[in-house]
Amino acid sequence: MPTASTLLAEELFASADPRFLAAIYDVQVPRGTITKKGWGNRSFDVPTPFERNVFKSHPLGAFAKRWLEDPRAWARDQLLAYVSDGCDRPGHRTLVKRLYKGAEDRGDHELVARFLVAFDRMRKLRTRTRKTYDWTTRTVVDRTEVHAVKPRTAGTFHFSQRTRNYLQARAARHLRGLGTREPIAYRRAVLEAVTRYEDADFPAGLSLLRMRGLLNVLFAHSDALARFDRKIDLASGKTLADLSPAPHHPEAWKAAVSEILDALPRTRSLFLRRQLVRWLERDFAASLASIDIVRVQAFLASSHPDVQLFGARLLEKAVGVENLLLDEWLALLASDDAEVLPLIVAKMSAAVTPARATLEQCVALARHVAYAPAMLGIEWTETKDLHTKAELEAALPVVDATVREARMRGVAFLTPALLNEELGHDAHLREILDSRHADVRAKGFELLEQTPRFRDSIVLWAALTESPHADARAFLLSLLARRRVALEATTLGDKSLHHLWATTILEVNRGSRAKQRALTQLGERLESQPQQADELLPLLSLALRSVRETERRGALSSLVRAAVRQPQVRDAIARHAPDIQIAGLGPQLAAGGPG
Repeated sequence: MPTASTLLAEELFASADPRFLAAIYDVQVPRGTITKKGWGNRSFDVPTPFERNVFKSHPLGAFAKRWLEDPRAWARDQLLAYVSDGCDRPGHRTLVKRLYKGAEDRGDHELVARFLVAFDRMRKLRTRTRKTYDWTTRTVVDRTEVHAVKPRTAGTFHFSQRTRNYLQARAARHLRGLGTREPIAYRRAVLEAVTRYEDADFPAGLSLLRMRGLLNVLFAHSDALARFDRKIDLASGKTLADLSPAPHHPEAWKAAVSEILDALPRTRSLFLRRQLVRWLERDFAASLASIDIVRVQAFLASSHPDVQLFGARLLEKAVGVENLLLDEWLALLASDDAEVLPLIVAKMSAAVTPARATLEQCVALARHVAYAPAMLGIEWTETKDLHTKAELEAALPVVDATVREARMRGVAFLTPALLNEELGHDAHLREILDSRHADVRAKGFELLEQTPRFRDSIVLWAALTESPHADARAFLLSLLARRRVALEATTLGDKSLHHLWATTILEVNRGSRAKQRALTQLGERLESQPQQADELLPLLSLALRSVRETERRGALSSLVRAAVRQPQVRDAIARHAPDIQIAGLGPQLAAGGPG
C-alpha cells in the first residue's frame, strides 16, 4: 500500500539501495476529504480542493533539493530513471515541479531534455474510430480521432491538462533559449531528447500533433504545421508525409552532421530515425559523400534495419572502403535484411578479388541464407581448384547451401573431383547422398549409378540402408533389383537389409513400386537364405498384411518356392505365420491373402 511517509525512501537513498525507486514511487501526497451533510441530513465525504500549502510542506517535495545536490553517480542514475518513468505518479506533482525547476536553475540540460520527453508522454492518448458522413462524397466513412486521457487515482492529485501543456511548452522554451547562448549544448540536448522517444509514444499518426515538446524542438519551422493558440495542427493541404526536421536556430545546426550521425543509431523510434535520415540526406549531402568507413560499419552493425539500409547506401562513396579486410567484409554480411545485403555484395564484389579469400571462406559465403551473398560465394568457390583430398573435403559443405542455385552449382563444381579416383572416395559421395536437400541427393544417385566403383560399393549401400530419407531407400531398392548378382556376392549385413525392407514396407506414404521391390527382395532372400527364415518370416508375415494384393504377388511366389524346397522354411511358417497355408502342404491359401 502507498505510504505518505518518505522516511523509508530517504534511508534507502542514503544507502544507495536498489529498492529506492520502488519506495519513492509508493510515496503519495494524499488528497484530504471533508464531511458534508446531504439530503436527509446524511453525512458523506468529498475531496477537499487543492491545498497548496499542504503540498509545499510535504517531505516529498522537500526531498527534491537533496536529490539534485547529491554528487553520487548512483543518485544521478536514479534521477534520470525517475524522470524517464514519466513523472506522472499520483501525488508527485510537487516533487516533479521542484526537480524540473532545479534542473533549469542548475543548467542541467540533459535532465531538461529528459523532462521534455516525460512531459510529452504525460499526454496519454487513445484513438477512436467513428463513422461520419462525408457530405462531399455523400458516403459514410471511418474517421480516426485522437483523444487525451487523464489518469485518475482516488485520493490523490494528477497534473491537469492545462498544466501538462504548460510543462511541454516550458521545457521546449528552455531549450530554444539555450540555442542562443550555447549552440553546442543546445544541439546535444535536442538530440538527447529525440533519442528517448519510442514508437509506442505515437499510437497513431495524428497523435504526433499532441507531442508539443517534440514538435517545438525538431519541427518548429516546418511548413507542414500550423500553430494556433492552444494547439498545433497540419497546415492546409499538408499531410504528415510532408513533415521534415526544421528546428530553431538553423545556423546552430550547420556543423551538426557528426552529432546527428552519432544520434541516429541510438534513436529508438523508427519514425524519428527516418526523419533524421531525411534531414541528413537533405541538408548534409556533401558531408555524407565523404563519410568515413568506420562510421558506415557502425551503421551496418546496428540492430535497426533502416539504419543498416542507410549505411549500405553510404557504402558506395565511403572513404577508406578499399582498405577493409576480408574478415571485415564478411562481418558486414551478418545482416539478414533483403535490401541491405545486395548493396553490400555489389560493393564487395567490386572491391575484393576472389584470390583474397580461402576455399573455406568461399564455401562459408556460398552457404549464406540470402541469395546475393550465396551467389557471390559460389562464384568465388568456382575459381578454386581441387587438387588434394583435403581441399575436396573442405569444399563438400557447399552441397548443403540454403540457396538452391548455389548448391546445384556446388555439386557440379565437386563432380570432377569426385570422379577422380585419386581424390573422390565413397565417404565423399556419401556426404551428398546424406544431404538434407532432395535435389542434391538426386544428383548423388546419378553419380552412384553412373560410376562403376560407386555403383557396387558396399559402403554406399550400407549407408543408404540407414538413410532417413525415403527417396534414398527407394533408390537403393531399385538399384539392388538391378544388381541382384552383386548383392548376393557382397557381405552387406543382414540387419541392414532387414531394416531397409521394414522401413520401406511399413512406410505409410511410400508408393507401391518401392514396397513391391522390397517384398520381392525379401522373398528372394528367404529362398536363397533359408537359414534366415526365423528372422525373415515375422517381417514377411506382417508385410503381407500391410500391402495391397498386387504388391504381394512376387513375395508369395518366392515364399511358395522356398517352402516347397526347404523344410526349415515350412517349419518357420508353422511357427511364425500359421495362417499362411500353401496348397500341397496344407489347406489352400485364401484368395484374399494371408489371414
